[in-house]
Amino acid sequence: MILLADRFYGTPEMILWCRDRGWDYRLRLKGNLVARLGSKKTTTGALALSGGHYFEKVALTGQRVTTNLGIIRDPGHAEPWIIAMSAKPGYLATLGYAARWGIEPMFSDFKARGFGLEQTHLRYPDRLAS
Repeated sequence: MILLADRFYGTPEMILWCRDRGWDYRLRLKGNLVARLGSKKTTTGALALSGGHYFEKVALTGQRVTTNLGIIRDPGHAEPWIIAMSAKPGYLATLGYAARWGIEPMFSDFKARGFGLEQTHLRYPDRLAS
């Protein structure tokens, strides 16, 4: 199983949670996490802007949870994607995070930009007809 998650869930705690369950993961990280690569202390954002694409055994935050990072710099996005992963970082492993976008339109349809599911106060979802 591969867990894919956005920046809200990209934390050292989630990395440890996945490891405890033996799950593979691709977690997008925020750029302000403290990162240690060898003896160099930096941030995930600085690593993303450093020109490198793949980093192994990066220790995150004061907890020093190690993970691998892949960076995607898409000309259509304002900032790079910083992807923490259990796999050896490479182009396809990093791009695997993009599989998450297949479900985003569904979430939008059901939430505020569509059906407004949260505002319906629906109590019996089994009564919905297709």
